[in-house]
Amino acid sequence: MSDRPKNWQDQHKEWMGPDSREVCIARDGCCVNVCDDADVGVEIYYPDRDMSKAAIVEVDLMDVRAADSIRIQYDFDRDGWVIRQASTFEWESGDEVCDPDWQEVAFIKAWAREKPSARQLQDERERAERKP
Repeated sequence: MSDRPKNWQDQHKEWMGPDSREVCIARDGCCVNVCDDADVGVEIYYPDRDMSKAAIVEVDLMDVRAADSIRIQYDFDRDGWVIRQASTFEWESGDEVCDPDWQEVAFIKAWAREKPSARQLQDERERAERKP
């Protein structure tokens, strides 16, 4: 066993197993996982605590079908995911700003799909039965 400290690649192999086909590319507080040539996962590490790290994931579609890019960012004040879309894709030749005008188009609560416990369901049924 080597005495050298583990880097993210060694640690990732430990978590995923030595035969995993998953590849993890880590940089500046962001880890991109390419899983079995089908899925891509992105982990953003503590973006609110260290402004030097990645905080926004931009997703582009490369296909014959046209689709605008989206940006995904976690909003800690509202506790959920913000999805933004640009509206401007061409600028005048003298435009020094070239602002794509990213605007929020969707907000997804952090725990929107959490399944209620059996106790929560029972409490809801009891409250509904008590209503006149």
